[in-house]
Amino acid sequence: MGKLTDKAITAIIKSGDAGRFADGDGLYLCLRAAGKAYWALRYTANGKRRIFTIGNYERLSLSSARTEAGRLRDKIAKDSTDPVAERHREEQMAIRTTDELFEDWYSQHSKRLKHPRIPRRKYERDIQPVIGGLTVDAVTPRDVRIVIQKVTASKRPTLATMHWR
Repeated sequence: MGKLTDKAITAIIKSGDAGRFADGDGLYLCLRAAGKAYWALRYTANGKRRIFTIGNYERLSLSSARTEAGRLRDKIAKDSTDPVAERHREEQMAIRTTDELFEDWYSQHSKRLKHPRIPRRKYERDIQPVIGGLTVDAVTPRDVRIVIQKVTASKRPTLATMHWR
């Protein structure tokens, strides 16, 4: 089955060399430069190679990681599921309100923006007062139109059609 042993893992962690060390069947022990070790499963789903983090080495033994990797491989093969996509879907399900949706977007994109405070200011000034507290499911096209009309009436029509990238 696997080619890693507990003794080999201890030696890898002691060496401190960052990298990925194969156990077999797509299971890897990954070591960060900081010395933290974790288990990952490499698999193919929908024609793409993916890597799914199973858990930290401190909490998951070699035999437990092999068992979990086997369970995940079976689930991928039988159900054609993608564990990475499922994990992202679970994170997205936690977004309930428009405010949470904005915070999720802002946390991912603010680092790339030249002036990251501008989108936050625009959201807090123009969008949040109208639909900020509403659940995402409750927002209607009419609500969005009210926001756009409010911005247009404030003599800033280009802001209503601006795309934030």
